[in-house]
Amino acid sequence: MKNLAAVLVGLLGIIGLLVSCSSGEAAEGDLEPTEVPTGTPVPPTPTTQPLPTPTPAIPDSGQGPIIIGALMASTGVMDQRDGPALEAIRVEVDRINGGGGLLGRDLELVEIDTTSRRSATQTGAEELMRRGVDLLIVTCDLAFAQPAIEIAQEFGVLTVTPCGADEQWGEIGPLVFSLGVSAAHEGRELASWAVDNGYSSTAVLLDKTNPEVEDFCSAFESAFTNLGGSITFFDSFTFDSLDPFEDRLKERPRSMESVLLCTHAPGGTSGAPDVIRLVREEGITVPFLGSSALDGPNWLKLVPVLGDLFVVTPSSIWGDDPEDSIRILTSTINEGELIPLARGWSAHGADAIRAYEIAVNRSGSVDGRSVGLTLEGFSNEVLLSGPVSLSPQLRMDPDRPVRIIHVTDDGGRLVTVR
Repeated sequence: MKNLAAVLVGLLGIIGLLVSCSSGEAAEGDLEPTEVPTGTPVPPTPTTQPLPTPTPAIPDSGQGPIIIGALMASTGVMDQRDGPALEAIRVEVDRINGGGGLLGRDLELVEIDTTSRRSATQTGAEELMRRGVDLLIVTCDLAFAQPAIEIAQEFGVLTVTPCGADEQWGEIGPLVFSLGVSAAHEGRELASWAVDNGYSSTAVLLDKTNPEVEDFCSAFESAFTNLGGSITFFDSFTFDSLDPFEDRLKERPRSMESVLLCTHAPGGTSGAPDVIRLVREEGITVPFLGSSALDGPNWLKLVPVLGDLFVVTPSSIWGDDPEDSIRILTSTINEGELIPLARGWSAHGADAIRAYEIAVNRSGSVDGRSVGLTLEGFSNEVLLSGPVSLSPQLRMDPDRPVRIIHVTDDGGRLVTVR
């Protein structure tokens, strides 16, 4: 009897094991990603699930949606830069899906907010690799994007930034592209426009906290002086303490025809209004010159007296851009919004998707390497904000068209396209 009881206990244990295995609960490593609707933000939550082993990219299977991962900032200091481009990306994804998709497949946009932190960028990239993204769109700042770029390259995933302004973007590798205008190009174009329009001298005020505007400022100074202009006053500042800067401003030379303002619109940190107020309080009434970092109307109400500001930017958001498609894009982004969301570089968010659309259709594949090779062959390819040329040597166009916008206390208007 004791032997029979032991046998029965053993049989019951086996039955219990079989029942538990067939109950539908999978082991942690077998879990599949939850389906996410297009455009749904996904938080970059930590996970113990290991990354798949990197393998060479394979040809398009032709099944399921084409997955685009948007690893950009919706919060934090980079939101001011990433947000307007991301708005345009959403518009373009909807446009393509409304027209039947790409290669007969819908686009699925999976968004992860980096919260403007490198650590969140890394965990977000790992999550998107698990999801099997076909295209990774990353934040506009190269330093913030670096962790994601390194991970994506291990997996052979095409990586695009819509608004990277550092010229180093174009030299990273065969799977990394920028559709943005470089800060240095903006500086050179604004300097050329200033000299062409009679500005022979300028003061230069440099924000030391922003590498992007430093590149812009340096390129402007070099081009301006090479074209015969003179720098009559130079000073730098940080927003930790503007008092020393204010004291030095009082001692400036009186001869200047403009003020080059190398800083940004306020967002996660202080910005242009603080400096503009100090300059105007000193009785300086000449026009300001600035980069696309000063584009947009939202911060103007923070300035008691602006006067004249000439901004170089990729497109006009004031309803007067010469390109119909840009005017439509701006209107679509701002529709129903109390505070306008579009900026000049929103057009480059749309350009990133349109460039991908052209390259995928032309190559007949979503394989990252095939699409990348096609992008490298772009020669004056017409996108929203103008023609784009890319190459294996430089995967960022150094000479993209820009607009000069005249901004006053009453708003902005297009001056010219360069």
